[in-house]
Amino acid sequence: MTGQLLENLSTMRTPALGEQLLQHLNARPWLILLDGLERVLVSYHRFDAAQIGGEDGGGTDQIAERDFCAAIRPEDNELLCALAGPKPSKFLITSRPVRRWELNKATALLEELDTEIPDLPPYDPAKNEKFPCEDEVVAAIEKLRAEKEAGTASEEAEAEYRMAGNRPILEEPRKPQTAHCGKY
Repeated sequence: MTGQLLENLSTMRTPALGEQLLQHLNARPWLILLDGLERVLVSYHRFDAAQIGGEDGGGTDQIAERDFCAAIRPEDNELLCALAGPKPSKFLITSRPVRRWELNKATALLEELDTEIPDLPPYDPAKNEKFPCEDEVVAAIEKLRAEKEAGTASEEAEAEYRMAGNRPILEEPRKPQTAHCGKY
């Protein structure tokens, strides 16, 4: 993505890497798969010793006092919230536990569209083109969301959504996404 050597990037800290990543994700569309995101969440670890700095070592385990839906490192929470913003790139995230940014103020899950992921047509990000069927998918999703919000979602709208590709990785990020990051 960046054209830089891995050893150059491995010396950078998370905020600097995050800024660089966001620039590339905003510059052109990328399809990013974050598989097993639960591994960065507090709930996945009983004791996050690998993430504790030397000055904190030997102290008591603070995990019982932490939000189990949050990431182990605060800068990871910030990066994940930044990734949720609107951009041409798309994300497919897998996780078993619920993530903090998918909960509302009452810690209830926000509504999501359950869809199947069929085989994707070929796509070459090096060509700097849109994802296949992106315009049709976005239009169908926006129409379905508007009808669901108005309480008038029809079978026709859902069929149009399915015919437009039925690819959740092509969906635009949900509009209230920034609210998931604690900005209520």
